[in-house]
Amino acid sequence: MHPSGALYKSCFTRPDPRDLIGPEFSNPYFGSREADQFEGIEGKSEKVHGFYTPIVKLMTYLYLHPQKVQKLLPDFLSPYMPFETFKKIAKPFQEVSFKTKDNVNLTGYWFPSDNPKASKTMILGHGYYANATTMYPLAEELLKEGWNVFMFDFRAHGRSEGEQTSIGFHEGSDVLAAVQTVKQTFPNASNTLYYLSHSMAAAALMLTPESLKDDPDALKLLNNSLDGLVLDSSYSHLNVRENPFVTQLSSYQPQNTILSWFWRPVQPIVSHLVEKVAAGFNESSKEALDLPLRLDKIETAPIFRSSPLMKKPILMLHGRKDRRTSYTQGQDIHRILKTPCFVSLDSDHIGKGLKKKKGDKGYKSVLRDEEQYLKALKHFLGQIKD
Repeated sequence: MHPSGALYKSCFTRPDPRDLIGPEFSNPYFGSREADQFEGIEGKSEKVHGFYTPIVKLMTYLYLHPQKVQKLLPDFLSPYMPFETFKKIAKPFQEVSFKTKDNVNLTGYWFPSDNPKASKTMILGHGYYANATTMYPLAEELLKEGWNVFMFDFRAHGRSEGEQTSIGFHEGSDVLAAVQTVKQTFPNASNTLYYLSHSMAAAALMLTPESLKDDPDALKLLNNSLDGLVLDSSYSHLNVRENPFVTQLSSYQPQNTILSWFWRPVQPIVSHLVEKVAAGFNESSKEALDLPLRLDKIETAPIFRSSPLMKKPILMLHGRKDRRTSYTQGQDIHRILKTPCFVSLDSDHIGKGLKKKKGDKGYKSVLRDEEQYLKALKHFLGQIKD
């Protein structure tokens, strides 16, 4: 284990100077958020007419119950690998059941290194609407490098329990439970412990100073247990109106000329409806998710800046072509946290890579722009002494 506060020597690569955010940069979603209104109605209430209530409730259900929605999809339509297929292609693993501080039963998967004396472990956290299988291609690479790996399904995802997701806030308890489980169940294999998190999983850790603030011992445990962090494609803020579903409907143009004729008069109506639904979800999110404030008012980086984990080695990764959490959001986080190591990937938010056999469709995988991703990760991990 590296001594407390020890930092890696240097970053693998710095952001392109053209990508760095100067003092002239301003983002309306930071600070007062006075610009966070629909175009043309600044300063007006976001109250949504009762006509939209049933649709808002339906969309809220879809947003907050990924596990239930995924179960409705037949395997051939799901972008995520079925667990039975995963068991067939994965290296031998131990299934681990554990419980969070708010009594949610989670499921994890322990992959021991080929080296029985390996004392370093990487915990892998997946993104929103995904599951642990998306992290497996990365787990394979880490196992080759002599790491033990622990993957787990967040609440309301994969094979874990939980009535609904909070898209990152209450998931801080899941991260804490995973860290505790690894430390208690595999103590000799986790003398050095890192947390590599994608999207929601990264936000969940960054929000722990707020989500776990009533349990200072929990925050202390996280700080004492984790030796390094990889934050991959976290969101800086979460406004449903910026969800790709909303933005794509607002800008979508069919390639077919005939379809375009039909779509043109319908598009404004659909876009307006979806934006109203998103506004309604934002408005009701505080009560629906049991949050201290509305979901669209939560900002990850300002909260995480107060965490003692900021003193740990941190690698940030973000895809320049990210369509879910935009590259600008990664830059925002980097600007606020001032993390010395920020690596740009030539990729979208998530890629395809898991296959059962040749000819199969590729299932969702966090490992994209593989050469750059692994090069940056191995360099980052290789500079920290065991």
